[in-house]
Amino acid sequence: MTYSRYQVLNLVTFVVTQFAMGITVLIARYLGEKRPEQIGSVMQAPKEAVELTSVYVRICGGGIFFIIAYIMSIQPDASLTKIGLAAPVSTMVGIVLNVGFYIYLGKREKKISKK
Repeated sequence: MTYSRYQVLNLVTFVVTQFAMGITVLIARYLGEKRPEQIGSVMQAPKEAVELTSVYVRICGGGIFFIIAYIMSIQPDASLTKIGLAAPVSTMVGIVLNVGFYIYLGKREKKISKK
């Protein structure tokens, strides 16, 4: 693989990871607001399957760490310094995206409630 292919693979992995993180924030918000019935609609699962679906999502989410670690380890010129710097940077990007997503949802809910 050439170096550009690794960059595309990283981009796809990080986009999917951040999308999953945003959905996790949304689910946590519904749990915090004591509205668990909304979680089924986010995961597109019937009410009866919400608990099993959340277990499935947790298992899959736990595996993302290993996928990212593997992808980063096979990159040319990979070093622990680069991998160590990538983790906080990707965390900060995730936080910014999650906050943006939360603000967007708040504005969307206000528009819906005004109607």
